[in-house]
Amino acid sequence: MTRLEFLPFQEKREEYAAGYMGKACAAIEAKCREGFLFGERLSNADLAVSMLVNMIVTDDWDHIPASWMDTYPKMKALNERVRADKLVLEYFKHYKD
Repeated sequence: MTRLEFLPFQEKREEYAAGYMGKACAAIEAKCREGFLFGERLSNADLAVSMLVNMIVTDDWDHIPASWMDTYPKMKALNERVRADKLVLEYFKHYKD
């Protein structure tokens, strides 16, 4: 067994945020621009990033505070663009949860 298997859930989540998730978010942050990740059209990648960001900024992830995303302002802005997209808005009209 690895060291992680013995750590309480909170410690595992915090370690993940400080390690792999932080590195992944830094890489995504570097790819973000004014439109979407791959141009001016919404893609599955944008939806996936938005889902992650939204889970964190709405405090839906235990032990990762919403303020954690403040380090990644471009990802937060991308999340806002995705959530304002007409296709996404139409989806949420029909599927609120």
